[in-house]
Amino acid sequence: MPHSLPFSIGRRAIATVAIAAVAIAATLTVGASTAHAQTIAQGPNGVPLYGLGKTGVATIGQTFLAPTTGTLDGFSFWLSNEVGEPSSNTVDADLLQFRAYVMQWDVVNALTVGPVLFGSAVQVGPTQLSQEYQFAISGLSVTANTRYVAFLSASGLFGSMSTDPMSAVFLSDDASAGGSLVFLDSQDDVSLFGSATWDEGTTFSAPQAQFRANFSTTVPEPSSAALTGIAVLGLMLIARMRTSTRTRT
Repeated sequence: MPHSLPFSIGRRAIATVAIAAVAIAATLTVGASTAHAQTIAQGPNGVPLYGLGKTGVATIGQTFLAPTTGTLDGFSFWLSNEVGEPSSNTVDADLLQFRAYVMQWDVVNALTVGPVLFGSAVQVGPTQLSQEYQFAISGLSVTANTRYVAFLSASGLFGSMSTDPMSAVFLSDDASAGGSLVFLDSQDDVSLFGSATWDEGTTFSAPQAQFRANFSTTVPEPSSAALTGIAVLGLMLIARMRTSTRTRT
């Protein structure tokens, strides 16, 4: 009995430290830095590919291998209102409407598989020779060495375009995405994304789109990992002390 009060105080102190360590570790984990950021960056070769839109090919994209297991945080495509560089051959792109998508890619059957992982708001244009369209994503989970496709499509928007506009997609000689330019004559039917075979741009001299994608993995700060370890040890000690108390009684 004379040891019961000090023991109780000691156990409470350990419990308080353990709970505080868990709380601090959780806070630090939430604010943990993103590490191992990786980027696929494919620059232009100066040849816009005619033509994404209502009268051309409704859907054009780029397949890629995710370089890390983590998240896809955003991507870009470059479009043009001209064909060739330099050129005065203007494509009717001012009123073009399209959306950007990300889906998983079936390499064997050359089509999308599974649900739409990301779909953007409606985009309009382009109005210049080389216009970047950026699409920010809130942490889309991807798996390393799994193939995905990011693409632009006017499908589903034909009725809202008063004319028959189209754009040109800038190409790249860089194969850093580990994939290919792909396209689909999907007309106004988005259901064809996963049911019709897409064509691949491997027959072109530049089979990639000018494309950039940003990936990252999030890891806890070393301090949060250490505090979590302290918390676990503290809770284990409390459990052991309780077992010891039951044995004595």
